[in-house]
Amino acid sequence: MNFKNIIKRCWLFSFVVTLFSASCSKDNTILDGETRILLIGNSFSEDALGNYFAELSKNAGKTFVVGILYIGGGSLEDHVKAMRENKTVKYREFNQDYTGKTLKLSLLSALNRQDWTYVSVQQHSSKSGIYLSYHPYLNELLSVIENNTRANKIIHQTWSYEAPLIESLTEYDHSSFVMFDSIANVTDLLSKEYGLKVVPCGETIDHFRKLSDNMALTTDGKHLNRYGKYIAAYAWYAAIFRESLYNHMYYPQELDSSFVNKAKDAVVLSLKE
Repeated sequence: MNFKNIIKRCWLFSFVVTLFSASCSKDNTILDGETRILLIGNSFSEDALGNYFAELSKNAGKTFVVGILYIGGGSLEDHVKAMRENKTVKYREFNQDYTGKTLKLSLLSALNRQDWTYVSVQQHSSKSGIYLSYHPYLNELLSVIENNTRANKIIHQTWSYEAPLIESLTEYDHSSFVMFDSIANVTDLLSKEYGLKVVPCGETIDHFRKLSDNMALTTDGKHLNRYGKYIAAYAWYAAIFRESLYNHMYYPQELDSSFVNKAKDAVVLSLKE
């Protein structure tokens, strides 16, 4: 091999390394914010933060970046298996102005994309109240998060199903109340076992149902409608920023003030527990 070919190959190798490094580096310039939250989940993560969280936060003067690593119908096991095989999955990123992008990323790429303040894990909703379903996957996932970020670790507590879907779940005696109690107990246990911060979406929605005579908060028994999405977003906002909700005056035009005030009451009740 002559000298020119050696130089050419060295230059090509250097170019590829530079390109690869740029693609894997933290994106701190395009979407910059004070608080960075990565959710490892599924459609329930989208339900909770995809609609109202940005408006709630922006109205209070907060700046943030949210990243959602999303496997449709995915469980902790699905995310761990994808991580082991270095598979890419859907990733959506946005800030308080909904400026953002949708990509395909591996879990490790998502963890290294930002200097995350919080990283959230979430079990599939039907398994959220079953302690054994978290093992051994939760421990493996949390270890990878600890080794690749400086983030505070969160467990995203999901909500119980409504009729008619709940009637098909034998593991919860076909009862929304039993399902919620199971989710709350397992979340509390895992929080203490692994030192996880809890975002109590399930508890907040349960409180709201009691305040509003079981008003429907889902479209199909499990995915949230606009009312449920607002409540879940408020639970996230309050858990992350921990400030007085009653000073927050954001009222979406499509939601009446009576509903919003009950949602605030439900969030306050859950954060007191």
